[in-house]
Amino acid sequence: MGFPLAEFLRQITERVSKTIILVLDQFEEFFLRFPEDVRQQFAAELAECLATSRLDVKFLISLRADYFFRLAEFEATIPHIFTHQVQLERLTEAQALDAVIKPAQRLGIQVNEPMVQIKLLPELLAEEGGIEPP
Repeated sequence: MGFPLAEFLRQITERVSKTIILVLDQFEEFFLRFPEDVRQQFAAELAECLATSRLDVKFLISLRADYFFRLAEFEATIPHIFTHQVQLERLTEAQALDAVIKPAQRLGIQVNEPMVQIKLLPELLAEEGGIEPP
């Protein structure tokens, strides 16, 4: 038996004294690579983390829409797994421009906006129906 996830995160949050955001990106890989017993053990540890009020940790699970239903495996241990969900739609050209320019502006970084509009966005807009969010 390994080190419990909740205990590990408790120690980390005590050291940094800040909220930790744990991003589980491309989570569809979890369902492809691990057997059911490992997935269930992880779900139990994640449920323990969510039930522990002393943890200042937020979890973000990112996965492709065609794997979203697989989160139902966690419903027995995490009944509210589907409470907060956001589906990212394709971006319009204006939304994509904002997604590139605005975060940089907030950090005081200058971005060559015409280059983004002339070079980057047309390449990304090659797909019909907008730009896939990163």
